[in-house]
Amino acid sequence: MAYPIRQFDPQTIFFITSRTIQSRFLMAPSDKTNELIGGILARAVRQC
Repeated sequence: MAYPIRQFDPQTIFFITSRTIQSRFLMAPSDKTNELIGGILARAVRQC
């Protein structure tokens, strides 16, 4: 389980990393992956 953020400032940008099991490259860079991640980020921005 991840640790909670100790400081929260809405104007701060956080860099978050994650490691997969066996260090597998599960989300290989491609146009489809970029479009998917862009859509997820756009939805998060709309909600917040």
